[in-house]
Amino acid sequence: MRVAVREVAKRFPTAIISGRSRQKVSNFVKLEEIYYAGSHGMDIIGPPTKNNTYSGKYRSDRTDEKGNQYIIFRPAEEYLPSIKAIKAQMEEGMKDIPGSLIEDNRYCLSIHYRHVNEKDLSTLQNRVQSILKNWPMFHTTGGIKVTEIRPSIKWDKGDALKYLLETFKDISNSSKDLIPIYIGDDRTDEDAFT
Repeated sequence: MRVAVREVAKRFPTAIISGRSRQKVSNFVKLEEIYYAGSHGMDIIGPPTKNNTYSGKYRSDRTDEKGNQYIIFRPAEEYLPSIKAIKAQMEEGMKDIPGSLIEDNRYCLSIHYRHVNEKDLSTLQNRVQSILKNWPMFHTTGGIKVTEIRPSIKWDKGDALKYLLETFKDISNSSKDLIPIYIGDDRTDEDAFT
């Protein structure tokens, strides 16, 4: 699969937009020639000469251990301390629900319940909602056997796709419209089609 994605990336600008953290996805895929948008597009990385800045508002420049420079685009950076606090509260609130799993995707949290007993599902959902009452700047979305907690900002996989398309258009110096091909298997991927 990695070889196939690398070959596509040689011919077309290629990105992976995921609900998982950008770091997890890039560690799994291990390709330097593609763009990564983690946490539903709230954490996007690409080479500096190839990344749209959106007026620099959410942009930061970074250098990796090999000396490569990257622009990182993060429209939810200010929410990181709150996300860490919510995670701690969720861990405390879920510790007695067997099979529950809290995945820290840096700019959002995923509460997985694939392995939770059916009789405990309503308890899990009630606790999530109870904890989030104290965090009005966050909301939940649903996926396949997962509840996601995200900052309530206007940014999702669809916004990430628009951002990347503008970036690709800028680097190609083309006035022609780009035609994206988007593949996804989760409800959150539907945001890319709106």
